[in-house]
Amino acid sequence: GMVNNSGDVVDSRLDIVGKPLAQMLEKRTGVPVRIERRPNAAALAEALFGAGKGFNSLVYLTSGRGVGAGIFIDGEIYRGRYGTAGEIGLLRLPDEKGRVEEIARPSAVAAEFSRLKGESCGFTAFLQAFQAEDPQAVTLAMRNAEHLAFAAETAAATPATPPPATITSYFLLSSNMAFS
Repeated sequence: GMVNNSGDVVDSRLDIVGKPLAQMLEKRTGVPVRIERRPNAAALAEALFGAGKGFNSLVYLTSGRGVGAGIFIDGEIYRGRYGTAGEIGLLRLPDEKGRVEEIARPSAVAAEFSRLKGESCGFTAFLQAFQAEDPQAVTLAMRNAEHLAFAAETAAATPATPPPATITSYFLLSSNMAFS
């Protein structure tokens, strides 16, 4: 769902909009809680503990039901004026017939692979074919990586010096590939 700069859930498929989730969790656990968009939380985790450790700025891409980015600049999560920085799934791809999340999310990759193969294939079948170096799967994986790189470049385009991009998505993690 969508989270504003105050950490309030403002849009969700679950019945949690407008509810004081952070306060409820703090009361139950006894520890401070901040509600955050999944890509932002992942970017913070990468910056503190993962591939981004030691970098002051990074962009973290995630791909699942959609495509999003967490942007970490000068040691802080960058949310933008309305808390929507990193909502890159709706970016229209250059020279393509769709938007980033319509083409690069795992279900879209599986659908395209099925079309290429002429049979129904799930994402796991695509990953297995990629790992077996199937030419169609490799070509599709490279196209997906280019789309995610475009999204990372767009997300990183700020008035400040663009941060190094850490591109990690469900697809890239699942196929044991990581680009840093």
